Amino acid sequence: MLANENRNERIISLDQLRGFALLTIFLVNLNQLGGIQRDTMFWTYKSFTLSDRIFEIVNIIFANSSRPLFAFMFGITMVIMYDRAIERQKNAYSILFRRMLILLLVGAMHHIWIWQGDILFMYAMDGLILLLFVSMSAWPLFLFGLLAICLYQPAPFFVYLDGQGGPIDLSQYFLLLPGRNPFISNVLNGLNLSFPYQFSQATQHLSFFLFGMAAYRAKLFHLKHGIITGVLGVILLITGIWTKYQLNTNIDFPFLNQTIFWHFSVSLGLVFLFLYLSNSTRFSRFTQPFEWVGKISLTHYLMQSIVFSSIFISASFSLLGKLAFVHPVPFVVLLPIGLAFFALQMWVGKLWLQHFYYGPFEWIWRAGTYWTIPPMRRHPVEVNRTVRETLS
Repeated sequence: MLANENRNERIISLDQLRGFALLTIFLVNLNQLGGIQRDTMFWTYKSFTLSDRIFEIVNIIFANSSRPLFAFMFGITMVIMYDRAIERQKNAYSILFRRMLILLLVGAMHHIWIWQGDILFMYAMDGLILLLFVSMSAWPLFLFGLLAICLYQPAPFFVYLDGQGGPIDLSQYFLLLPGRNPFISNVLNGLNLSFPYQFSQATQHLSFFLFGMAAYRAKLFHLKHGIITGVLGVILLITGIWTKYQLNTNIDFPFLNQTIFWHFSVSLGLVFLFLYLSNSTRFSRFTQPFEWVGKISLTHYLMQSIVFSSIFISASFSLLGKLAFVHPVPFVVLLPIGLAFFALQMWVGKLWLQHFYYGPFEWIWRAGTYWTIPPMRRHPVEVNRTVRETLS
């Protein structure tokens, strides 16, 4: 599964999995990005329209399982960056701290000005917590992941700054702001309102980050993945989807109390099944395009919200949503539009990576992380080699 035994080379399966995880998040967010803004429709509602049924199927499969999948991949990336910084005799903690701080700022701006469904802010908060665990070996990481699941509650405590349970104007605490700029104060108030929810999500997802770190420490992605991996993936996937269906139809099964396990069962099933497909000579050509998305996943994630929030009315209640001009369409129409857009991102990502090392946002992120100016454009000789490798 390694592109090269050289540790400096990227693990192709991780890039592909990251791209696939981005697709699952996109599918779950699609109804909001398209301006539909409705809650999950359950089968017990007896709604037989095609849009309702497709919407329900997408949610039963991917809802509450796409974020754990992406968090799983995020944890792996943190461990890889830590190990490589240690190998190069650099301060891994300062590098990762700057990386998470930049992501925190990007997530805040994304949430306030582009789309309120942001996950970057929450992932950055978890990333800062993970600095306490990133040097650990596989078993401690796995055990701490189990502990995080057992201790999880929707919100360990509520964050209220005024002591009365309501929001306050944070600008009064920032007297140095010139003229109490309303643009800045709106950002501060927006963060105040969203922080309790973001913190709740961060505590919920912490275990998935730890499990991803443990999987990489256990060298899961350095092994050859045969038929057993595929079978295990199918079993986990079917078990998780069946259980989520039972939960969504309000059937009382006492043993289904821990829903977080069943959501993560789907996530792990997708991981194992995807690893099997990517290692198969018959199916690997279908997983390769996800690599072009996974390598520049931050750029693609931001572009999804930027494009859809500025097109569909009610897709975003943030600043960018004021530009929208298209009324929401039924989900049965929106889904093909979303899949076509993701396919376009694959094609654009392929062309971009033939000429550049990083996506535009990845380049900024890397520059701030390592406090240097990384090369952006590939040398013409390297471009020709990359094109030949892609065509082959």
